[in-house]
Amino acid sequence: MNSKRLKKISIIGMITMITIMLMILASASPVLAQSGSIKLLAVSESTGGLVGSIAHLYLDIEPGQGRIFIDTLPTAKIDTQLSTRFAKDMACKYLNLDCSNLDFFYTIRADSPIVGGPSAGAAITTLTISLLEGIDLDEDTVITGTINSGELIGPVGGVKEKIDAAARENLSKVLIPAGERHINYVNSTNSMNNTNNRNNQNNRNNTNNTLDVIEYGQIIGIDVVEVSTIDDVLYHYTGKIFDESDDNVSISPMYKDTMGFLAESLCERSIDLKKQVSAYKVSDISIIDADFSEDKKRAENLTQEGIDAFSQDTFYSAASYCFGANVRYKSLIYKMRDMDREEAISEIEDIKEEVEDLKKEVSNREIRTITDLQAYMIVMDRIEEAEDYLNLSRINANNNSSRLPDNLAFALERYNSAISWSKFFGQKGKRFRISDAEIMRSCINKISEAEEHHSYIDYLFSGLLADTKKEISNARKKYNNEEYVLCLYKATLAKANIGVVSSTIGIEKEGLQDLLDRKLKAAEKSIAEQQDGGIFPILGYSYYEYAQSLRDRDIFSALLYSEYALELSTLDIYFEPEKISLGRFNSSDTVIFFSGMALGIMFAVMVMVLEKVNNWRKSKRKSPKHKKIKFKFRKK
Repeated sequence: MNSKRLKKISIIGMITMITIMLMILASASPVLAQSGSIKLLAVSESTGGLVGSIAHLYLDIEPGQGRIFIDTLPTAKIDTQLSTRFAKDMACKYLNLDCSNLDFFYTIRADSPIVGGPSAGAAITTLTISLLEGIDLDEDTVITGTINSGELIGPVGGVKEKIDAAARENLSKVLIPAGERHINYVNSTNSMNNTNNRNNQNNRNNTNNTLDVIEYGQIIGIDVVEVSTIDDVLYHYTGKIFDESDDNVSISPMYKDTMGFLAESLCERSIDLKKQVSAYKVSDISIIDADFSEDKKRAENLTQEGIDAFSQDTFYSAASYCFGANVRYKSLIYKMRDMDREEAISEIEDIKEEVEDLKKEVSNREIRTITDLQAYMIVMDRIEEAEDYLNLSRINANNNSSRLPDNLAFALERYNSAISWSKFFGQKGKRFRISDAEIMRSCINKISEAEEHHSYIDYLFSGLLADTKKEISNARKKYNNEEYVLCLYKATLAKANIGVVSSTIGIEKEGLQDLLDRKLKAAEKSIAEQQDGGIFPILGYSYYEYAQSLRDRDIFSALLYSEYALELSTLDIYFEPEKISLGRFNSSDTVIFFSGMALGIMFAVMVMVLEKVNNWRKSKRKSPKHKKIKFKFRKK
């Protein structure tokens, strides 16, 4: 091996070592250790009611294992651990960063006990983003608001009191959730004792007042601004626009094919059932009551709505309309059959056997993608509803109830829709580690999030969410029964119900369309980001589509389904990708890094030794003898 070749190998070895080091370093998280702080707006309880105050949030980010630590002094009335974790996750998701290699240390300091909970979520998310991204925040700006799915800023209480506190602190700008410009508040003589005399003009003797907080802020010398999303918040803190992307949702070919097939099969069934109703010969005309014609007409209208929706490629809406038609048509057929108890029980047993077979088949399905997970959710939910209505139908049959045809028809059609939704299993997509342990953990996290938001809203508006409390209890029952996927689904819907109620508090009817637009835009952005990452949240998109179709006919249902879309388009934050991405840099990466470095060094040293040995061997070789040649030089 000659010297030039050895040098070449040595250079290649060093380049290889350097390349490995650079690749590992490039794949590491951009944050190794960062510290920062942000002001919080809080409220404290006093004998006269709520009093605004300023608290301080500190954050230290260090290399670690994805843990979150929080220290509050004084202790918050409502635990902030869960909202802090969710806010951190939303920050990492916003930046598309894998934060599992970092530890987050949050510290809250206040002068008096404060009401905690999720009201600091927007501030926590903002501070976390600023440190992860390395951007500076305006110290004279402060925000109050929750952070919700879709990076939406959610409503809070004590807005006026918090603005007063910001003015006492001589801050220049207060960011409040969109929709909270006009508030009802209880007048307090303690408010703004430290402000100038202009504020005294605002102290009213009425117990309850409606206040425009933006105008109020102008009077006391502070700029109050409504914000909808974390993008808005970052703009007001930095003066920079962070998201200029055009997030247009396109229908996934997989979804279009599968959901199109599902809708088509349900609507074809509607047409077939319509023919059966029209052709059915009734021996006893008395079994057809006064509502028969009305139900038949409603079924025909739903069928047409389904066909129209299908022609517009809004497949979930088409499936929903045709499902409703099928329930009505099948109920009419059962009425015309006029089944006795034995016939009804036999029909119930046949359907029950088919439902149980499908349940066993689905239970054995492997969940690898978010599409698989959401397909499992909706299929098992449909199966559960079918089982509930079959049990109700059995009671109806035993009691000779007139409700039997309706309940039995619903059970059968729910089973048929479950079969249709099962077609989504096994579709291609980004794979995640979705084991029972991960689903169980995500279920608990989602229940905890729902409970925390419920407790916070219930604290501000007692009794407003009584029905939602039952939904959370239902999710917890699923957890106790080890039905973790259904637990996650039920808890997600419960949290969405809380979100839609809390976001509409204090909003006039004319403001609901604007609220719906913001929620749909957030859902659209979230779904588009999911698609860019190789994920298609079938339920998130389906509910997004359905909310759009409902906006002109039922604004409240549209708001509910838009909230469902938001919650179900972010489930990936609870699961780790199946394969470690280049964005990770944990302890195993450290081993790889130093192993690569050691191998590179060893390779370089080996080449150098070989070169030395080669040179030594050359020096030991005997040089060949040559005949001496004498040169004669002439003297000048």
